[in-house]
Amino acid sequence: MIEFGPADSRSRRLSLPESVAKVVKYKELDLEVRYQISFTGERLRVESMEVSGTSGITTAALTKLKIPEILRSLVYEYNPWLYNLIDSGDTNKVALSQLYWAEYACQGSPRLVVKNQIGKSTNTTNYYLRKFEASGLVPKDRSPARRVRHA
Repeated sequence: MIEFGPADSRSRRLSLPESVAKVVKYKELDLEVRYQISFTGERLRVESMEVSGTSGITTAALTKLKIPEILRSLVYEYNPWLYNLIDSGDTNKVALSQLYWAEYACQGSPRLVVKNQIGKSTNTTNYYLRKFEASGLVPKDRSPARRVRHA
């Protein structure tokens, strides 16, 4: 298991296996997909997918696979205590950083998750996240739009 993100008061850190195979059956699409997923220490990455179906495989069906949801489910499967963190409404900086890292790992919307958890405006959320970045609690924002704005 690879640990990442900050430790909370119980010394819990997020963790994911370096590599995992996951089989997902999409009954409504009549498909079965075998995913091979790796974790880089920061992000989950789909290395390969094997798609099979008895009714054929269409491009329309492939767009409905919801891969980000599969990646997110892996993060929560290996870190089930995250559900309690969200349900509790915890807004301390380590809890928010852990939620950020969890969403960042599955290539989701980490800023939105933190914004929803604290219930504040986008500007306030960004203010907190800049402080977290400066203290090393969350990864540095690498988006090109942010680099231009801060240049």
